[in-house]
Amino acid sequence: MDNRTDQTLEIFIDNLRQCDAPPGEMSRSGTIDIPPYDIWPDEKYAIEARTEDGEVVYSQEFTWQELDDMDWTIVIQPPK
Repeated sequence: MDNRTDQTLEIFIDNLRQCDAPPGEMSRSGTIDIPPYDIWPDEKYAIEARTEDGEVVYSQEFTWQELDDMDWTIVIQPPK
């Protein structure tokens, strides 16, 4: 996660909390539990970033291949 906001975000995949993403930096902490490509290649994974108050500031679904194409990096921009 590349968290470009000014606050720590909690990262969820399919509603399961994975890790925190500190403000203004790239976070590689936490284990993201997504099965290998050959098990469910077309499965979509809901990825959300929430503030400590529970507000959803990012929500998107991706397949394994889409995540791989993005080099497993998701950029979260500050809200407008």
